Amino acid sequence: MEAQRINTVAETLCIPNIVGNFQLTQSVNLEALCDELGGKYDPDHFPALMWRDAKTQTTMEIFENGKMNVTGGDSENELLFSPLSIVMRLRRNGMYPNIDVHVIEFPNYVVSCKLGYRLDMNKVKKEADVSPQFKGPRMKLMLCGRQIHVICFDTGHLNVTSVRSRAHLPELVRVVSTHFERFRLR
Repeated sequence: MEAQRINTVAETLCIPNIVGNFQLTQSVNLEALCDELGGKYDPDHFPALMWRDAKTQTTMEIFENGKMNVTGGDSENELLFSPLSIVMRLRRNGMYPNIDVHVIEFPNYVVSCKLGYRLDMNKVKKEADVSPQFKGPRMKLMLCGRQIHVICFDTGHLNVTSVRSRAHLPELVRVVSTHFERFRLR
């Protein structure tokens, strides 16, 4: 029974998104950066420049303090390419000749999987954070000594964030398969 449960989760596991957080070594003028790179910058609605890398199809949020969030990469290499390409471009054109970028948190995998059964959401909500900012109740679990966040849906679909390595995926399968069995709708 446990092997069947683990197989169901493993077979439906996918990584729809990888996220990276980076920091430029200096603050940037977002209006000038928008003129140089293109993208969208409307400080009345959002305090960052939104820029899409046509080569990798990643999306970046670039903040005035130099913080950069990159999403949408299919691989770690794609995720690293976007901030590095911006840094090279800003150096080349003389806009920021000494700028560099540092990795803050990388990678952060977003993982999706299905348990193969429906969840009793009344039981789940007793142990979960049900803040309206999440699409469903969120639980915090430990994976390889690190906290992960699991958003649960009554269909048994789970979205997991804060997974740091592909090597942790087998352990993720074991953890969610075991943990959520007690919430199975009977």
